[in-house]
Amino acid sequence: MEHLLNWSYSETLKSFSKRNEKGVYLLVYNGWIPRVVYVGRAMDGGGFTEQWSTLRADLRTGNMTCWKPDTAEDVYELMNKSHAEVLYYAGLSLQRKAWFVGNECGLGKWGDKFDEYWKNYVEVYIENLELWSCPISNETAAITLENQITCALGANFQLGYLKDQRRNWLGQITANRNEFKNHTFHFEKLPCIESEVSNVLGDLKAFL
Repeated sequence: MEHLLNWSYSETLKSFSKRNEKGVYLLVYNGWIPRVVYVGRAMDGGGFTEQWSTLRADLRTGNMTCWKPDTAEDVYELMNKSHAEVLYYAGLSLQRKAWFVGNECGLGKWGDKFDEYWKNYVEVYIENLELWSCPISNETAAITLENQITCALGANFQLGYLKDQRRNWLGQITANRNEFKNHTFHFEKLPCIESEVSNVLGDLKAFL
């Protein structure tokens, strides 16, 4: 099945307009090199607005992974190890380069308690998370698009998989890869992000 879709800029996670549409969205960390750090799907009644409000609340309470690369450091450089590299991720935590949620993905909490340090930093992080949304009403197509983006970016940038390869640092992979071939996505407008990321989004199947 062929789909012709559009991406639109929806401000930042700190301040966004009401969007009741359903579909797929990206959180883009506006760091040294803008990178997608989360791929999500909003299919419930409140659409994008409800989902983004939940994510913002999760970040503010320490219930979502948070990254803090150095000024001239690509955030993807922090994500390129598998979950088995426990000492590597423990080191990131102790260096205050990442906050991990409990034992999610097999990782525990190291270093600071959330309230001691991360609660202040997360407000800066939220201000630098730009939102891009792609309205799509068909839930099966939305799941496939979300999964194609997660897998394609993960493969191109060699991001670490977590546990059983059903998740990387960008999100969960819930669809069977054999189902990917049933949907092809074309975009009249792509997100205005760094060119390498945009190239992947523009030709997803080439990177799967």
